[in-house]
Amino acid sequence: MAALPFYFGVTLPLLPQRNFSIIDLGVLGGVGLLVVHGLLFPRPQARRRLAPVEIAAVVLAGWALVSAAAAAHPDVARYEWRTVFLYGALFLVTVTTTLHRSEDPARDRRLLVTAWLGGATVMAGLGVWQFAAGTMTITAEGAAGARAVRVAQQPRALPGAHAGRDVGPGPLPAPG
Repeated sequence: MAALPFYFGVTLPLLPQRNFSIIDLGVLGGVGLLVVHGLLFPRPQARRRLAPVEIAAVVLAGWALVSAAAAAHPDVARYEWRTVFLYGALFLVTVTTTLHRSEDPARDRRLLVTAWLGGATVMAGLGVWQFAAGTMTITAEGAAGARAVRVAQQPRALPGAHAGRDVGPGPLPAPG
């Protein structure tokens, strides 16, 4: 589970005509669990104000929504807004609220950082293994594009912009 934030390509067809990514389920599930936990186990002293970084993330997500509404390709813009700005802000508020409600925030921070580093190590190991095995292709956001080491995340292709061609970096040259 700790590696899933680093792997966007897994989607689950839970509704007709609608697939959900692991990120969708993880972030929205985390927010849902936090809300249900708050309703079942209310702590009046746990009410708190949003930290400045949380306010900045929410304002940034709102400003990005204004920009997405005026985009030339609204479907792509809404998708990018949801996955980058909305889920980022929701994740930040969820993690900080959870740590605020924790009985031992230092221990939980260490656990969170350790799980993230472990997940990133698993994904890096997968890339090295694929390179060594000669497959060298992983999927990111449903598109095969990474070859051994991903140089940069390509933006989502506009309709027809990269149809039928690989947008990732080419294969590495043979040693020697």
